[in-house]
Amino acid sequence: MPKKLVLKLMILGILLSILGGLSYMEYRNYQDKVEDAPILSSEEMVSFRNVEVKEDVLKSLTNMCKSAGRDHVELKIRYGYLTNEEESQLMIEGEGFDTGMQVDFYSKIEGRNELMWQWLEENAHKYGFILRYPEGKEALTGHTANRSTYRYVGVNVATTMKEQNLCLEEL
Repeated sequence: MPKKLVLKLMILGILLSILGGLSYMEYRNYQDKVEDAPILSSEEMVSFRNVEVKEDVLKSLTNMCKSAGRDHVELKIRYGYLTNEEESQLMIEGEGFDTGMQVDFYSKIEGRNELMWQWLEENAHKYGFILRYPEGKEALTGHTANRSTYRYVGVNVATTMKEQNLCLEEL
């Protein structure tokens, strides 16, 4: 992990602790997850709806999908963990799917996409997920805006990022 990003995460953690947004331990747990994220083997993943995710993500993802279902919104997941080779074959290299902490949603039901995107935008942070490539942040993310890709960062960090309209690169 680049030293600048680690420093930014430490500063954010301290500031959020001061403001009461995160305890220091919650911040450290998040930082540990971020540092542990790069390139995992499939043995470290668990299966959820025919995709693999990091075990830390499973409970939040399960709860989020159940909650969406109670609101009559079906969240279908296209991708979870992908090896570098799989990312290359799908031409989505370098997009973070090798972390096991990122998922890509889709909907097969015509006319239901907008409802799903709206539900995710309003609720994903409650389960620790952020929109990975938000509109208006293309210069920072280096990626075209994409409504389908969400990254797990933890509930407190996701809530703070949503409230402050931050993308992952701004931490």
